[in-house]
Amino acid sequence: MEMWILKKWYEKCIKEGRECYTYEVDQEVKAFLMLKEENEVIKTHTHPIPATKRVKIATLKVDFRGSKIGELFLKMAFQYCINNQIFEIYLTHFETEDDTLTYLIENFGFEKVGELAKK
Repeated sequence: MEMWILKKWYEKCIKEGRECYTYEVDQEVKAFLMLKEENEVIKTHTHPIPATKRVKIATLKVDFRGSKIGELFLKMAFQYCINNQIFEIYLTHFETEDDTLTYLIENFGFEKVGELAKK
């Protein structure tokens, strides 16, 4: 990701009060995590998921394979929930072929509960 684009986006997210974390190597962003607190209904194709206080992993991008940064960022997201007494966390993921994120998040206890309904 272009550094100036990420920096601009990062600054916008901070102004909106979102939790954001980056991991840099040689002044290049290799990983990015953005969390967003929510309290709204999630509409899926089959059923709505009731509103409750939860954290959405809005962005989890890791471009540094084999580093365990993805695992570290998930642990940081869980710790954020614990520290803020938030008992539900989710993410939206669009699966691709050879998808390593699906394997990672399933190992951390995430389960597929639905597919988003089109707005």
